[in-house]
Amino acid sequence: MRPLTPAMLVLYIAIGCALPAALAAPIIPPHTFSLRLDALSLPVGSSAFLQANNGGGEAIRFFTDWRVQEGAAGGTLGQPVQEGIVSTVNYTAPSQAGIYHVIASDRTDPAHFSATITITVTP
Repeated sequence: MRPLTPAMLVLYIAIGCALPAALAAPIIPPHTFSLRLDALSLPVGSSAFLQANNGGGEAIRFFTDWRVQEGAAGGTLGQPVQEGIVSTVNYTAPSQAGIYHVIASDRTDPAHFSATITITVTP
């Protein structure tokens, strides 16, 4: 297909013709999912905010689900806050030192869009 010159564009608009399909098709960015951190070290009982970016694709905004892989023994998560493509959650480390994992995943496609933060809890 030949490139559309400004003169041709004016002509298309002036006579009410539809633009060629290649020009009229919307450009959809790919769906992306990432974490701000992939590892963190915290003292027992302390807290940190964790953040995921989940966007692109055909939706304006995607929702992120959070969970502690080890369950309640691995710490607690506050209520996530979703602002546009960014999801933030407050993680509180347990009273037992160890290595724990917080998993963030896209609500509609967790098999393809998820990531894990490894948290080392120190005495």
